[in-house]
Amino acid sequence: MRKKMFAAALALAAAAPLAAAPRTLSLCVAQVGVEPSLAANRDKAVRYIRQASARGCRAVAFPEGYLREQAQEGPQVVDAALHSIARAADEGNIYVILGGHSKPDPAFKAHNWMVVFDPDGQRIFRYEKLYDKRDAKMPDVFYIDGVPCSAFICADRWLRGLEELPVMKGSRVLFELSRNFAMEWVEPLGWYWYVPRALRNQVFVVLANSANHPSWDDPEHGPHHGHSAVIGPDGTLLAGAHDASERLVAATIDVEKATGGEARARFSHPVFEPFWKTGLQIMAGEKKAIEPVRPYLSPEIDITIAGAQMASSRRIEDNLARMRRMVRDAAAGGADLVVFPELAATGALEEDIRAATAEQLQAAVDRMRQAAKEHGMHVVFGIPHRRGGAIMNSAYALGPDGAVLTRYDQTVVDRPALFTAGTDPKSMWFRVKGVPAVVTIGKDALWNEIAELAAHAGAQIHVTIHHDLGRGKAADLRRMQIWAAMASYKTFTPAVNAAYPAGLDHPSAPAGGGSAIWDDLSGQREVRKALDTGQPNPDPSVKIFSPWSANCVVQAGEGEQIIYATRRVNARNPYRQPNFNPQMRPWYNFGGQLISPGPQFQLRSRP
Repeated sequence: MRKKMFAAALALAAAAPLAAAPRTLSLCVAQVGVEPSLAANRDKAVRYIRQASARGCRAVAFPEGYLREQAQEGPQVVDAALHSIARAADEGNIYVILGGHSKPDPAFKAHNWMVVFDPDGQRIFRYEKLYDKRDAKMPDVFYIDGVPCSAFICADRWLRGLEELPVMKGSRVLFELSRNFAMEWVEPLGWYWYVPRALRNQVFVVLANSANHPSWDDPEHGPHHGHSAVIGPDGTLLAGAHDASERLVAATIDVEKATGGEARARFSHPVFEPFWKTGLQIMAGEKKAIEPVRPYLSPEIDITIAGAQMASSRRIEDNLARMRRMVRDAAAGGADLVVFPELAATGALEEDIRAATAEQLQAAVDRMRQAAKEHGMHVVFGIPHRRGGAIMNSAYALGPDGAVLTRYDQTVVDRPALFTAGTDPKSMWFRVKGVPAVVTIGKDALWNEIAELAAHAGAQIHVTIHHDLGRGKAADLRRMQIWAAMASYKTFTPAVNAAYPAGLDHPSAPAGGGSAIWDDLSGQREVRKALDTGQPNPDPSVKIFSPWSANCVVQAGEGEQIIYATRRVNARNPYRQPNFNPQMRPWYNFGGQLISPGPQFQLRSRP
């Protein structure tokens, strides 16, 4: 009972205003390269602490593994260096967030850790990277002048319990300390890990990444990409390094803008509230007896997906005629599955959606069933669905025999005055040639726990459909960043947006196009190859190559077109993040069971 009350209290804390916190907070990142000795790193840290203090910063963050213990040095040397840094924090009246690396014995695996010193030089936070030490204690919330904060190290970004459970407990500034390789910076995607993280929580995100040393080549870990940054709750870049040179990156944040509103919406959503509450309970030490998820199996076969980036008219008949032609063209192009945008059948204008009757919508579905059967195609398309007085933003998945495989109603609605949220994530699932697949709509993509839990349950294809009104360079980048994060769970992922309706008679609301098909099916092999060779191995057939996340295989422009990609899927999804956070494995299993159809879907998984 006490633990249940504790979890409830944490939920209330996440919603509480920051009454005792300052209105603004000045933060610094010391983007520095590692020196060849611990003493040199210690002295450089002290210099940067003094510089940050002189600039009026209230906190300064250093990268992962910055204070490095050498093999010939003992823990007492590290302790003495930490004492010097604590004294510098005290003298500068500044918080210090510091990454360290220990390898006291070459026979044992090294591990990373981080500490936080307050302006009195007192240590207020410590944790060890779980990717290196899986039984380490999970990090919790700490405070900078009353502002709740949290932090994790590099690859631990993959562990949602570290990344986001502290947010559900009230954290409003998320620090990531990293030593990211140069090959991890994907220029066309920018800060694609950090912008979606800020948006799906509505908090500040701070990246402290390593610089390249100006005069010493780090043979073990260089080169690095720099690009330390402070990202606002709306995803904007408040301050950032645009290269890997040593520098201070500073920003003054408006604490009140870190509302955590999106995190609270995720926490309180009727579908996902049990998931987040269970996570907090397990994090607090409560034991849960939850059956392991048995990932759905798949035939190892080639799948060709067509993304039909279509512009919608205000006339349903015109849209159906265009969709049927594109089904025919996709079949002629050799596709197994053709995917149309969100609300393709009606367009996205509220007036037209409300005007469409249940009979018109059902007739449209029937017409698309005929097209799927005529061309022997799997088809996914967006269309409203009426249920009593409610309107759902829905997606239909059709089989090559014209059967309705599923109808999914958008779970995370972004137009609540128009659409009623769906409450059945199990209806996301269908199969393409025996391959387990899910479909999501619009803002579902931002809540990428949906993608993660689907991957944990065995999804190999993730179809996401959109009618995003944003146009222009910034909107295009934002979509790609959200999609890249969502697609990086070892799936084959078509993200299909509506086209801009240039020259279309009776056009619906304009959209930005830019549809993309993503591939993360070989993610582990790509990472291992990149680490072994020290260089990424670009595939010339891939538009955007990224060994540590999903590759963008092909991307559309703004106008109407069909894009194609073919990949061979695995026998099962190789997603394995729970292995690195065994304490939270029951939580992942709980979430996987929450959204997956269960054993009856497994029975249909064999070729």
